[in-house]
Amino acid sequence: MPETIFNLTPDFSHIVKNNPSGWILRSDLTEKTGGLLHSRTAANLDSQGEGIPGRITMGKRKVAYPVQQVVNFLTARCRVVA
Repeated sequence: MPETIFNLTPDFSHIVKNNPSGWILRSDLTEKTGGLLHSRTAANLDSQGEGIPGRITMGKRKVAYPVQQVVNFLTARCRVVA
């Protein structure tokens, strides 16, 4: 029986469509990414210098990421397991 190879690429375009402002708050990452990336994980990665590029801060607590950078980050870290 021949093997079927699937070329699956994760599609995160819904994240861009659902965030017209162009920014996602760190506190909303879990909800906006469907649970793929938790806000504390993002904070830990930021502290290690491996986080989502382009983040901005408002005051001492509010952190936001560019939506397209979030999508790029998720795409780079995801892999399809057959």
